[in-house]
Amino acid sequence: MRSEKLPGRRVIPAVTSFPQPLRCNLTILATSDLHLQLCPWDYYANRAAPGTGLAAVSGALARLRAESGNTLLVDNGDFLQGSALGDALLAERHGKARAHPMIAAMNLAGFDAVSLGNHDFDYGLGVLSAALSEAKFPALCANLTGAERVAVPYAGWTILHREMIDSAGNPCRLRIGLFGVTPPQVMMWNQPKLAGRLRARGMISAARDAIAGMQKTGVDLIVGLCHCGIGTPGAQDSDENAALAIAALPGVDALVAGHTHDVFPGPDFAGTRGVDIETSTLAGKPACMPGFGASHVGLLHLELSPRAGGGWQVQTGRGEARPLTPPRSAGPPPEMSFREACDASAGLSPEFAALCLQAHEATVSHLDRAVGRSESHLSSYFAMTGDCPVTGLVTDAMLWYLKSRLPQAERGTARLLAAASPWRAGGRRGPSHYTNLPPGPVLARDVAALCPFPDELRALRLTGRELADWLEHSARAFNTIPPGSRDMALLADDWASYNFDVIRGLTYEIDLSGPGPRIRNLCCEGLPVRESDSFLLATTSYRAAGGGGFPATGPEGRVLFDTALTIGRIVEEFLTRNGAYRAAATTPWSFTPVPEATAIFETGPCAIALLPRRGFESLGNEPDGFLRLRMNMGEIGPLHPAD
Repeated sequence: MRSEKLPGRRVIPAVTSFPQPLRCNLTILATSDLHLQLCPWDYYANRAAPGTGLAAVSGALARLRAESGNTLLVDNGDFLQGSALGDALLAERHGKARAHPMIAAMNLAGFDAVSLGNHDFDYGLGVLSAALSEAKFPALCANLTGAERVAVPYAGWTILHREMIDSAGNPCRLRIGLFGVTPPQVMMWNQPKLAGRLRARGMISAARDAIAGMQKTGVDLIVGLCHCGIGTPGAQDSDENAALAIAALPGVDALVAGHTHDVFPGPDFAGTRGVDIETSTLAGKPACMPGFGASHVGLLHLELSPRAGGGWQVQTGRGEARPLTPPRSAGPPPEMSFREACDASAGLSPEFAALCLQAHEATVSHLDRAVGRSESHLSSYFAMTGDCPVTGLVTDAMLWYLKSRLPQAERGTARLLAAASPWRAGGRRGPSHYTNLPPGPVLARDVAALCPFPDELRALRLTGRELADWLEHSARAFNTIPPGSRDMALLADDWASYNFDVIRGLTYEIDLSGPGPRIRNLCCEGLPVRESDSFLLATTSYRAAGGGGFPATGPEGRVLFDTALTIGRIVEEFLTRNGAYRAAATTPWSFTPVPEATAIFETGPCAIALLPRRGFESLGNEPDGFLRLRMNMGEIGPLHPAD
């Protein structure tokens, strides 16, 4: 029998179909370090900041949740303090049963859980408890527990039971374990508010115990909400930044970091051992760090597979940090009303707009109070070059208050000094992050800009040697500028202006020409300071407790005087009771001239109005908006504000 091919027909091989493995994709969205940036408004400058703040980005968060399918929304701490809104709300809500607008906004946005950051404890446990009592989500902090008979308004960890949709389109239930940790140093930084109320332990050991507790209960995955920087693989349990070491713990599946206001993944972490910016992992675990002030949202994209015996497990994952707010403009922000700023925020719901308006009106009412007058122009544009009438006002107020409260008999022969730092001097917050107050009325909002944290006044006993060490520590804010060097950056990248103390009552020079010592010609009342001389230094409770790592502070600090009054309140009283303020004719410090050397100093663009001044040459604005100045270090000498 003969076989024939039929015309127009072809043989099609059979295709074997293999079922796709079952998966469940979960996206965790994370904010961090919101610092009460709720409304699209800069309360220090009293102007619009369209597109910024939680309310302005709430629409973007809602769209991301809708696009991603299975999601959680979490915050990684420092959401209750950090803007003028915070202090204003504290005053406005005092004794009133009114919902905290940030918690109300987070309820409205649908947050599933939050971790607590160090600044969330700035107003004390009572204020924190009142705010969290209104939350529709759990708050977490595993390494701060209540002292004996002290209840805390948060847990160390929680397990969220959520129904998701798997890759086959069927519902599946996930048990998602979350734990939170915050730097144990908060007990030092907020010692006046927390001593005797809370107990702190290291973040790594607390995370390990939280993981064990969740595993014993039963979970599908564990995510760490770590209000700390990335740190190093060998971080110690007591360290402030330990996210990398926590990520390496067995049982951790993914992690959110924060506290340092960095963005991860990002080029700043390239080459760090244990960190992979290409896969966005820490110790091989998916991770993210979403900047600050709602600048970014972190995304943890996790793919889970069924676990033998039931449940799910993380198969693969990656992190992401997606920008939310518009890039900073080199020019001034547009002039617009608060309502216009809200309208310019895409996706801002009517509910969010109403919430913002109520908080805004209460805040403006509090901040618009006149507390005094200044005959001097108070700016911080040149604070890091020796000319800072802003710190001059704060230290003058501290000395005035201390003299009125500390009798001569208690002072003895010790001479009174005061230390303050320029909080608003650029840095990561951009070219608008400066103080610039023309002569005239001083409002409560202006004082809030000078003193943005609720620090209290302390007076420490110091010797002349300790005083010199204090200033040496402060001078780490600068790079070395050798003789003959050209256009080196003046400021060190790793030193914030809030850790650069200026001491009123002294005169001194900072010599940048070599490795050190840097402090030269240290004098008090025209006489050289001897190592054995005795001083009383007025400073903040944060600094006295060890904040910034200054010598002769912390447990070793000798506190002679303390008060529950905040520095900001003392400045208000000083201005109210002493008439118009006039800045001193000279400044405490200057750079030692460095022959044939120039340095590059970046400041706010409005500083151009304060030029010309000796030793400075404008090089124009940078693309990021900062004004670039060349300093002739050979011409720099004792500064007068008019120079």
